[in-house]
Amino acid sequence: MGADHSARDGGRIHAIIVAAAGPCRPSDPDPAFQQRPDRMNHGYSIYINGRVTMKYLLWTSVAGAALLSFADPARAGETQKGESAAEAEDSRTYTDEIVVTARKRAESVQDIPISVAALSGDALQASGITTFEGLTSATSGFTALRNANNNLTFRVRGLGTGAGNDGYEQSVALFIDGSYAGRSPEYNQAMFDVERVEIIKGTQAALLAKNTSLGAVSLTSRKPGEDWAFNGTATYEMAFSSLKLDAGVDIPLSDTLFLRLAGQSDATRGYIRNVALGTRTPRIDALAGRAVLVWKPNADLDATLLYQQFRSDTHGVGEEVAIDSLGVAAGRAALAGVPFQPGLDYRQHVSGGSFGDTYDRTTGHRAIGTVNYDMGGYTLTSVSAYSRFQQNRQMDADAFVGMYTTQVPFNNGNRQFTQELRISSPAEDPFNFVAGLFYLNEDFDLIRSVDVRPDGLPGGSTLNGENIDYFDQNTKNYAAFGQANLEIGSGLSASLGLRLNKEDRTVTLSREIVRAGSLAFLFPGFAPATLSRSATTLDGSVGLQYKPDSDKLFYISASRGTKSGGYLTQGTNASTAAYPAERADTIEAGTKLSFGRSHLNFSLFQTDISDLQQALFLGGVFDTTPLDVRSRGAELDFSLRATDALRFSGSVTYSDAKILTGVAPVKGSQPLNAPKWTGNADIDYSAPIGGDFSLDANLGAEFSSQRVWSTFTGNVCTGPNPASALVPCTDPYVRFNARLAIGPDSGRWKLSLIGRNIFDRKVVAYARVATFITGASMATLAPPRTMAIQFTLNR
Repeated sequence: MGADHSARDGGRIHAIIVAAAGPCRPSDPDPAFQQRPDRMNHGYSIYINGRVTMKYLLWTSVAGAALLSFADPARAGETQKGESAAEAEDSRTYTDEIVVTARKRAESVQDIPISVAALSGDALQASGITTFEGLTSATSGFTALRNANNNLTFRVRGLGTGAGNDGYEQSVALFIDGSYAGRSPEYNQAMFDVERVEIIKGTQAALLAKNTSLGAVSLTSRKPGEDWAFNGTATYEMAFSSLKLDAGVDIPLSDTLFLRLAGQSDATRGYIRNVALGTRTPRIDALAGRAVLVWKPNADLDATLLYQQFRSDTHGVGEEVAIDSLGVAAGRAALAGVPFQPGLDYRQHVSGGSFGDTYDRTTGHRAIGTVNYDMGGYTLTSVSAYSRFQQNRQMDADAFVGMYTTQVPFNNGNRQFTQELRISSPAEDPFNFVAGLFYLNEDFDLIRSVDVRPDGLPGGSTLNGENIDYFDQNTKNYAAFGQANLEIGSGLSASLGLRLNKEDRTVTLSREIVRAGSLAFLFPGFAPATLSRSATTLDGSVGLQYKPDSDKLFYISASRGTKSGGYLTQGTNASTAAYPAERADTIEAGTKLSFGRSHLNFSLFQTDISDLQQALFLGGVFDTTPLDVRSRGAELDFSLRATDALRFSGSVTYSDAKILTGVAPVKGSQPLNAPKWTGNADIDYSAPIGGDFSLDANLGAEFSSQRVWSTFTGNVCTGPNPASALVPCTDPYVRFNARLAIGPDSGRWKLSLIGRNIFDRKVVAYARVATFITGASMATLAPPRTMAIQFTLNR
């Protein structure tokens, strides 16, 4: 809280083993969220009415189609090539080549001059990775941060957008089947029924559906096959009794029309004990569903229509009081009669007052239509997308006992339409290109109440008052883009990409004083004001590639990307709400070497950012001063297929990120959540054990160097529960994960035991200064050891 100052083909990569902290039944919606706030433009009630369709119609369809597939095992067991569906699934799982679409074409990841980490849906499911946060254990140089407001943000190579201002679009954005999702509430949705996930690192200058300055996460959903098939997975986490159910079915409607229905139910039980309420948090109850219809009337034309929706309810937060140097938190606990001792021990003291625990409901809908038409080798593609999300929160903002700082309501949402048209020439031509046009129209709005009351304690908070912020913004983006590749000869080629953007943004914002008091000195009221801005930018990239043979690639590239400026959702007043555009320049040089079914990739990089859009919480307000930041370092990833049964793989990133502006101790310090070293290593073993059965085993490790959570302390910290530093850091750590699975060679079913953090390492996942609790800081611990049983069925 606080004010603001200043393709279609998939491949497979090794499975990183992560236990499912699985989920179960969705809880009933909180009555407080049945009505839409009058000032919001996005009807939450539409989703409440629509959830019956998602919960019952989707799952009934999946269950009914599954029964049909079991009733006709001859058809259910067929594939296009006459294999069983399970055998086809097994074939996909153990293919070493990885196909990605980072450049709007289906290409081997070893053939493109970009740093891309690709993870197949099969590997993700086998590892129990069903959230975007789980991706952090699957590749190096990528981190995900969930803050106290339940907003998730991504960082690549130590760089990313701050989560404190809801108005920010993300510098590392999400793309769902080629459609742009740039706001963090959409990251609360589940990753389910996935064909592949690509983590694209570095500045993206031309081809992505909307430019991102630091990278992207691209999710490709699973498309229907041409024959009947069914899959289902149940994952039960034993330590906290969490349950996750996934199911999908392929239904051939005709020789040219194919349908896939898929869904997930998630009930994750909390691992933090709330002493004040006698509950465990954070608890997640979520539902998600998707329908994909593919039409292939002939060899030259295909069309895909996708609709998906999700609902995610989060009860409580994982924050604990890490430090209480002045005893103010202890005084508040004593007033409430709640036993309290500061420190990180998986216990918290959030009471939430009249509304109970902190609560977040995020819902989202997305429809995507994609058409590909082959015109004699040239492919014309249209991608149309409409989406909306709504995030409704009721927050005990001080995350402690009592009603001293609350935010009810605290809601935001958007409606967005995008259209992309592009044409691509044959990839095998000496001169080939991709060119297109892009349009975006988005309405984003927010309403947030802040109610602060004094605690009356010596040295405690004396602030008093209540206000409500209103924010309503429209954005229109127009772009023309293209990238051309030219073979010069003798394995040498050059590439040039350009993107011309014009963006118009208009906002109406105001602040209403509901209860007068000293809070108004920090957050003065102001009448509705309408502001607008328009900007035109030219971004681009240039590169050279040398490929002496099919197994070796050497490349160097330079690129510039821009993320638009905008307006703070809770600025001091209208005149100080604007923030500038963010610009990133990246230079990268690397090599990709293949050795049969093994590979070794290495790259060097440097990214310089002007006016990084960030937000650092200071205990009552946010510092949103734009920063100049530099990240430079190196990355390595490898996969060694020692035998058909045994593979070694891993990746490591060294990223030295520093703030270049401001004064000491901020200048020269490490940005938030930007460890210098991150990486993972895995050993995978798969072999028959007799009786037509096979055994799969994996042992994996993920590691990180120190992470800091405050730049104003000069990155000083002494450990997970320090006595001298106000905000704790995350100590260097290594966490081990493991998986053991058995099933028939046919692949019809598999039973797995999945362990995450098997040695129960305690790790600080996030930390901050406490809200209006003088001398205190809060921290969230990552989940402790979890063990899950997973059963997968394929027909």
